[in-house]
Amino acid sequence: MFKKMTHGSFISFANPFGVYSKLIIGFLMFLLSLCLFPINTSAQLINPYSTWYADDPQIQLEKEGEDDQIGMGRVFVPAMSKPKLEPGYSIYQDGKMIKSNCPVGKSVFLKPGKYTLYIGSATSKTQQIKEEVLIKNGQTVIVPVKWSGLIIKIIDQNRDYLREPYEIYAIDNYKESIGMKYSADEDEPGEEQETWCLKPGLYKVIKYKEAPKTFINFSTIQLLPCELAIMTIVIDNTTRNFIGAGILPEMTEIGKEKVWKKYTSITGNFFLTSDNFTEKNKNRTNITLGSKLENELKLDKFPHYFSSKQILNIGFSKEQNQDFRIYSNNLQIPTTYIYYFVKSFGIYSRFRIDASIFPTNYYYTSKKDTIKKYYTNGNIDILTNTDKVKISPMFFPIKLEEGLGLNLSVIKTNRSDLNIKTGLGLSQTFNNDVFEQDENDSKKFNELESVYLNGIEGSVSGDFRISNNVTYIFEIYTLQPFEKNRKQTYRIENTITFRISSFVSLDYTLTLNKDETKAWTVQNHNLSLNFTFISF
Repeated sequence: MFKKMTHGSFISFANPFGVYSKLIIGFLMFLLSLCLFPINTSAQLINPYSTWYADDPQIQLEKEGEDDQIGMGRVFVPAMSKPKLEPGYSIYQDGKMIKSNCPVGKSVFLKPGKYTLYIGSATSKTQQIKEEVLIKNGQTVIVPVKWSGLIIKIIDQNRDYLREPYEIYAIDNYKESIGMKYSADEDEPGEEQETWCLKPGLYKVIKYKEAPKTFINFSTIQLLPCELAIMTIVIDNTTRNFIGAGILPEMTEIGKEKVWKKYTSITGNFFLTSDNFTEKNKNRTNITLGSKLENELKLDKFPHYFSSKQILNIGFSKEQNQDFRIYSNNLQIPTTYIYYFVKSFGIYSRFRIDASIFPTNYYYTSKKDTIKKYYTNGNIDILTNTDKVKISPMFFPIKLEEGLGLNLSVIKTNRSDLNIKTGLGLSQTFNNDVFEQDENDSKKFNELESVYLNGIEGSVSGDFRISNNVTYIFEIYTLQPFEKNRKQTYRIENTITFRISSFVSLDYTLTLNKDETKAWTVQNHNLSLNFTFISF
């Protein structure tokens, strides 16, 4: 049945569900196409600047806050990291350079017209990024980042940063070097890695002075447009050869945070000797065990410097027919904070703890009949038939030092460090059941009183890398009391380290200590062959 309509149009009512069935079928086909060919929405959510240390280009421009200049336009080349660590760029017009070394991350104002920008770290223009821009009056042109960023960090097996030279070549052009740089020793104040700006592509990083086509001491890396890559090279601190390289996510995170650093190492030594020096048919065996735990937490971000170390030295010895004895037992916690007014001068505050973890005993070669311990309150303890005298309990003596004054960094390089400090110093030595042997009677021990001093302190400290394998560290500290009847105290610490391999070193330490608790200068010599078990 049909019903005639005006304008000669007709509507059929013979199948009232025909139109709806087509709509349903079409909708089902649309759902099926979504299942078979899903729309990739994740790509829309990816931030193209997620690898950058710097903000997005638009945010960089807004933070700069430069006002427009009348009759001028501006060009803005974004920075991927810190602008001061990236190369400047050149601006040409009509084949002539009109500006050079323009900083990234900062607006450059230009008269309206066409310009050519050459951007990149390469020394040759042919290897730089070429960008054509059209500047209009009052217009800002943010140059799209089509190049790649690369930061190269060089460390040793102990994860210590090193200042080492390296060179970069494009993998398809060994005739022309991209350039050579030194990595930065980020453990040193003010040291930061420079950022390479390169064309996207495949590059070869080699040890400096190696042949471009070398099969050793090299690594390759693929750089993508608008991406900042962090490459880590690990070298052997003895041979200075590459032993590992690549992208390490944990090093990328360190670069982003770059505020606090933590270092922990555990070293140990073991000696076993056996001889028949005393009897022909009987060997005498001696065992010596030593260990050192060192932990450091450091902040080095101008104008702030903070360092806190925890150093624990423990040594045990075992001789024939004797129990294990503790021959070394010392805990040091030096903490220093410096606020720098300029790179080499600032104000410091410091705090230091010296203590013993275990009780200390004095041993005789044979048992003694009568040993006397004299207390400051007049009491006397008499020991009989013993070869051991307890001269200090656990943790004691405890020595504290505090200081506040001026710090001068005389030398601050990648291989040398020399600092001078002077100011107000305080010292407290807490002696609780602490005894020392009498100078005139070896079987007499006198209890020591606690000592409190305040006065003018001064110190000179240095850290020198004499060669790749030899390091010398020293500190000379003195305190001159305000009270005229009190004696000057001093402490001299020297350590020279000869690194034999990546985990073996020969260390010699000489410590001289003079304070009011003893009438003589205490000398401590320590020569040890150390094996590093853990370092991170």
